[in-house]
Amino acid sequence: MQRTVPFPAENTYIIQLNTTLREPTQSYTYAPLKFGSDDVRIKYSNNQLVFTGQISVDDEVVIDWLFSEYILESFPNGTLIDVEFQGVKQSNDGTLETTSTIVIAQAITVESLDNGRYFYQFRIPSSVSTQSTHTGFIRVVARYNSVIYAGLNTGILAIKLQASLANDLCRSWESQQPEATTWNTDMLPCPMTRDQAMAARCCYELDQECFIGSTNPSNCWLHKGRPMYNEASATSCYLSKGTNRFSAGGECCYDSSDQLITRGTGAGSDDRYRPNSSPVGHFYSDIVSYIWCCLLSDNSETCDTYYRLRPTRRGSNTMGENGGTWGDPHYTTLDGTSYTFNGYGEYTYLAIIDSSVTSPPAIFDPSLQYKFMSQIRTVALPNATLNATVTKSFVGLSNDIDAQPVSVTVARREFLIIRRGNETLDLEPTSTTDSSAPDTNIISLHFSDMTIEKNLTSETIIISWPIGVSIQITPVEIAVPYPGVVLNVAASVAGIFKDRTYGLLGTYDGNATNDLRSSQGEVISASEPTEVIHNRFGKTWQIDPARTLLYYESGTNTAAWYKQQNDQYKPIFTEPTLTPAQDSQIRQTCQIPTDLAPSFWNIAQRTCHYDISVTNDFAFGQTSLSAGDEQIILREQQRQAPLFNTSLPLGFNVTESQTYRFTFKAKSEYTTIIHYDSLHLPSSSTFDKQTGLFEWNVPKYAKDNDRTYELTISEYICQIKQINLTTKSKRIMQALFQQIAHLNQQLNQLLLEQGQLIHKQGQLIRKQGLFIRHQGHLIQNQSHWYHKRNRLVANQLPKTLKVIGKELDEIMEVFHSINERLDQIFRHLSQLFQQQNQLVQQYHQLSQTRSFNYWYDYF
Repeated sequence: MQRTVPFPAENTYIIQLNTTLREPTQSYTYAPLKFGSDDVRIKYSNNQLVFTGQISVDDEVVIDWLFSEYILESFPNGTLIDVEFQGVKQSNDGTLETTSTIVIAQAITVESLDNGRYFYQFRIPSSVSTQSTHTGFIRVVARYNSVIYAGLNTGILAIKLQASLANDLCRSWESQQPEATTWNTDMLPCPMTRDQAMAARCCYELDQECFIGSTNPSNCWLHKGRPMYNEASATSCYLSKGTNRFSAGGECCYDSSDQLITRGTGAGSDDRYRPNSSPVGHFYSDIVSYIWCCLLSDNSETCDTYYRLRPTRRGSNTMGENGGTWGDPHYTTLDGTSYTFNGYGEYTYLAIIDSSVTSPPAIFDPSLQYKFMSQIRTVALPNATLNATVTKSFVGLSNDIDAQPVSVTVARREFLIIRRGNETLDLEPTSTTDSSAPDTNIISLHFSDMTIEKNLTSETIIISWPIGVSIQITPVEIAVPYPGVVLNVAASVAGIFKDRTYGLLGTYDGNATNDLRSSQGEVISASEPTEVIHNRFGKTWQIDPARTLLYYESGTNTAAWYKQQNDQYKPIFTEPTLTPAQDSQIRQTCQIPTDLAPSFWNIAQRTCHYDISVTNDFAFGQTSLSAGDEQIILREQQRQAPLFNTSLPLGFNVTESQTYRFTFKAKSEYTTIIHYDSLHLPSSSTFDKQTGLFEWNVPKYAKDNDRTYELTISEYICQIKQINLTTKSKRIMQALFQQIAHLNQQLNQLLLEQGQLIHKQGQLIRKQGLFIRHQGHLIQNQSHWYHKRNRLVANQLPKTLKVIGKELDEIMEVFHSINERLDQIFRHLSQLFQQQNQLVQQYHQLSQTRSFNYWYDYF
């Protein structure tokens, strides 16, 4: 019996793509795969990666593949392996349809495989270019007596064509396309900067065709600018997580200075189909057409046609906000207010009321229709003297028609249970996972209403709903008072949900003063004592037990029991009294200078100090420090960039000998002092950097790069208005201004170095934890092997442990050197801040109060 497994229209659970399999005696294990597949990896012979559309006739490539042990055992003796090029095209129903097959190699024996793996080098045959479909994949097939037992594929490939053929294919594609305005409405704008895109976890995800962390101008092979048109190339691109009602998506690309690219082939564009929603439609409608019209064509007009039908997206600062909870629960609301709530029970974490409710009430009404609903469970630490709580469970649910609750819960035995509806999800690597493959560090599952992925290194879990909500859950191990696992939960929501949120993450409206709104509509000031916030805000968000979405293990407490705990539990509201020695040790761990008053601590330092004081668990405090630092970094990444007036188009048509004038005006929410500059202008144009006036008399002939212009804006962080002073006073003021500017520069450099060191310190802590766990596994193995006959392996284990011990010592040396440098930075910063305040006071006295306008932002 044979079974053909077709490629599905949606990215769901599949076995292997476009393969014919013999019915096995046992069922295959299903695994989530991306569009195409990377079961067969392909590289050029010089070890360069092959991208979609980058393959040409006569290219010399190397492929390698791995058959699992289970698959190998199903092969009869005498099974042979063939390598083929399988042509494919898009069928009328939107799925893949196979066409012709070209044999590349035949009769590779199973015995020649190395534990299922094989490398094969060959040249792409000329016959692939004669196919009518021009797309396909390389396929490795195991056959016995004409019966196919297994098949593995590369990702889908587009064959490079002659420019004339590419032009014809582009025009044919154009004739079948509707105008973009018929399908690209109601889509999110692009974040203005790469930092904003990184912070907008609710709405955008990294395009995997770009290498993470690269600043190479040619990093994103599909988004390289054309030098003859002065176009920037993308170093990173981000794809929208959500779609509109037409299943469309968008892509935003950023240059080496992390600025949004809005013109040329380096820019992102609107996609007729979002990749994760309709991978086949996206590939044929958005990717192959781009390759034909822009990469292979020799006619620039075909690329202009492509961007007319797939336009670039304008930038905006309305990307949404982030909030979260961590440690001995500390919260940051979506508008940035920080508070501590040690409730014991189950609470509404974030609720977003549906747009059908036109006037959201101030009082929370759980019976109304909600776009998104999430809840958390907090429990007391098992120590009566602490009276502190931690987060142990999260659940979220959108109002999608196919949606089911998705929960992450710490089980009684301190491991994670991840569920969707009544199904437990497996996000652990399998025995057949190839650790050398490029993407095995991330395991992801895709459903129609949400996506969940797990980072196998950090163990962080990210749940994303395409409506514009993303939740990041990080399990944290604690040692005091007893070993266990707690959850740090961070949220990111789209800007469209302003004025529509409820729960512990506050009222999201851009106004931090009203964040702590109780479920009854009462606004509590964040400056109120912790006990007031606890009783009049936090406790009011306990859930109705009849409306719980959370998961309950068999034999554990019920929702009604947790409601009773919320009513009865009284935590401590002040930190324990510390000895000077204890305070000094905690300050060192939390990177707090010894002479820095608590009122000057940032949220990361404050929560770290609190958690160690309460639990005496220094590792727990360090994780709170890292979580708080992440919130600070996210706030900085979300800093609003200056914006040009949006009434001006991104492109316009001009007529020969006509003069065109445009005034560019930009606004910033931080300052009124804006500086205009040009990165590129047509040779016969002028641009006034003070007023923003652009003028161009269009010549009869213009060079290619005169078709475009590019402007930039920047903010002044210090501006002195003209005032009437004596010459001596002016000289003094100028000197003071120069000193202030120099101090600002020093502060920025030190803060940048500080952030880099803190990041490096966090990496070292994670690396140290991995080594310690590895060391523990080896010690267990050593005990095991001493009871076995194989003494040779046992004798090698102490050597391995010695190597790990040496690496741990090296990590600690670097760690101590970083701490010493951070101490120096904190002392220097404190001195600089004092000096800066003195200088500003002197300057203020000289200028009196008539015309002094000083602006400085160092966070």
